[in-house]
Amino acid sequence: MIFEILIAIIVITIFIMLIKSSIKLIKKLVLNTILGLLLIFILNIFGAGIPINWITLLITILFGLPGAGTLGILALLGVI
Repeated sequence: MIFEILIAIIVITIFIMLIKSSIKLIKKLVLNTILGLLLIFILNIFGAGIPINWITLLITILFGLPGAGTLGILALLGVI
């Protein structure tokens, strides 16, 4: 009986730790995505000419700030 309770406490503790770590990761990804989208809009204000379409949004959502920075460099070089 005590062994089953101990196993249940361990499993619940591990589950709570996994939830906490996944929430931190999701917050970090959402913040990175928001900053990436903000960077694209700021670059467009200054004339970078990054087209807002599904591909650029998908790159920014998946890669966040580094993806938006890469799109900005490609736009300034005239590739997109």
